Amino acid sequence: MIEFFNYPKSTVYDQWKAWNSFKKNVAHRKKRSWSLGATRTDEFVAEVKRKVNEDGNKSYAKLAAEMGCFKQTLANTINKDLGYSSYKKRHRMILTRETQAWLLENLPYHWSPDLWPPSSPDCNPLDYFFWGMVENKTNKHGHNTLDSLRAAIMEEFANMKKDVVAKACGRFRHRLEMVVAADGGYIEK
Repeated sequence: MIEFFNYPKSTVYDQWKAWNSFKKNVAHRKKRSWSLGATRTDEFVAEVKRKVNEDGNKSYAKLAAEMGCFKQTLANTINKDLGYSSYKKRHRMILTRETQAWLLENLPYHWSPDLWPPSSPDCNPLDYFFWGMVENKTNKHGHNTLDSLRAAIMEEFANMKKDVVAKACGRFRHRLEMVVAADGGYIEK
C-alpha cells in the first residue's frame, strides 16, 4: 500500500495503529504537558507583577509565552491576584500621570484634570451658552438635509459677534462660583 499510493510510512503506521486501538476499544490520547497549567503561587504572582510593571505594553499572549503558562492563567493572575483591571490600561494611566506632570512643569497656565470638572455643562461656555443660542437660531426654519443643517450651524458660528462671545466667556468665573456654592450640584433654574 505504501508503494502503490506513495504514502509515507509514518502515515500508514499511524492509521494502522488507530485502527487497532479502535478495534480493541482503547483510546490513546496524546500526553499533555501540565506545566503550562501552572498554579498561581506567590512566587508566580510576584514574577508576573514584576514583568507587568517592567513592561506594560506586552500582550497577554507574549507574556504567557515568556512565563511558560496559559494565557488564561496569566489573565487570572493579573485580574484576580494582582487586582489590575487591565495592565495595558494601568500602563496608559501611568503615562497620563507622567504627561500631566510634564504639562504642569512646562506650561505655566495648564489646568490639571483635578481643577477642571469633567464633562460639566455648567462649566463649559459651549454647553451653557453657545450651543443653545445656535440651536435656537438654526431651528427657526426646518432643514431637509443634514448638509443644510450643518451649513446653518456653520453660518451662525461664523456670524457670531465678538462682544457676545466675550460676554459669555466673561460669565465663566461667576458660573464656577455658582457651582462651588452649589457644592458641585445643578445650578440652572
